[in-house]
Amino acid sequence: MGFCLVCNRTRNQPHFKRKDFRFIGTVPVRYSLEGDSGSVSNIGISKDINEQGISLVAFNPLPIDKKILLSIYLNERILQCKATVLYTVHTQYLPHHLHGKMFVYGIKFDGLTRHEMDLISTYCFNTIVPRFLYKFGERSSVFLKMFFKFYNHERFRMHVRRKITLPLVVQDNGKPSLTAVTNDISISGLSFTSYVPLELGTTLVMKVFTPFGVLVAEGEIKQMRAIGVADSYFIGVKFTQFFDQPEDVFLQRIGRSHQENLGRWLKITQDGMN
Repeated sequence: MGFCLVCNRTRNQPHFKRKDFRFIGTVPVRYSLEGDSGSVSNIGISKDINEQGISLVAFNPLPIDKKILLSIYLNERILQCKATVLYTVHTQYLPHHLHGKMFVYGIKFDGLTRHEMDLISTYCFNTIVPRFLYKFGERSSVFLKMFFKFYNHERFRMHVRRKITLPLVVQDNGKPSLTAVTNDISISGLSFTSYVPLELGTTLVMKVFTPFGVLVAEGEIKQMRAIGVADSYFIGVKFTQFFDQPEDVFLQRIGRSHQENLGRWLKITQDGMN
């Protein structure tokens, strides 16, 4: 665990001169605000988080030094709080095709109670740190990686998955929606980490929030496995249908146009967008 904390401190302090380190991790965050030009409401993700604030990846321009309302999804708990937008990362640090489409903000929480701070800290230590250590602490040999890739489903996958983290809302047969973050995505499917197990073969309706709009698709769960971390399950989904608009999910099914748009976007989007 000490290694993880040192990595967080080393990564963050030189850039922001922050006394308190932040945990590197992606958490879904719904943000909203009222302004003179109208209201803004969307879903983004964190790049890092602690009990003082977050670095927020958003797909809307937000005013600096203004108050916003956040809903932070900490597994089954949703923390709602007010916050202040302190600064934005210069566009020179973003890929050219994302200028004006994706924004990174430094956000400071306002008036959190001790209980709310403890809720964030508990999530960081119980979920973010174990997932971090699982992801970077267990490295397979090159031979084992090649062996696994040759024999598992990757051998038969026609489209390369890009490791892009995007906010995702999942609906499962009328059950309460699940808000998560993608691990990777291609024009044929995606994967994400869930805090609850889901059944193989289940059909999901998914909304994927991207810098270029909301992708609405139906998919079937093809993989589900525990990843060795408490309350963490890898879910692999294959797209089966694409839809035009969220309200048309059960009325209008479309074919190639949205899939082709997704393919063009993935083609120009580099790995590790976030």
